[in-house]
Amino acid sequence: MTAPPGLELLDQMAITYNRLKYARIICLEQEKPEEAAELEKRGRELSQQLDRLLAEDLRTWGDSAAELTADVMQANRELQAHVAEMEKSMEDAERFAKALACVDHVIEVTSKLLP
Repeated sequence: MTAPPGLELLDQMAITYNRLKYARIICLEQEKPEEAAELEKRGRELSQQLDRLLAEDLRTWGDSAAELTADVMQANRELQAHVAEMEKSMEDAERFAKALACVDHVIEVTSKLLP
């Protein structure tokens, strides 16, 4: 049995959140406190977004949830690739910016489900 699209979307958002937290740890290990702080800020935003979505009635999302889930899954794949690059080196600021852009994208697209 497959999960309803709304639950799958929430699951994908949790994956985004976990990858974001991992990226923050990488920043701290590589002595990049400003980047870590920015990721922590985005983590709070994503967590709040997830909480707001959890308060909504998932059944009303319909096909929108399925479409957004595919979008968030793609963002998660890209985020994973950027985090893997960050593990190698944080010297290239573009890697960090791309990771942030993925998280911002997830926050933006999932906000479409909120009233």
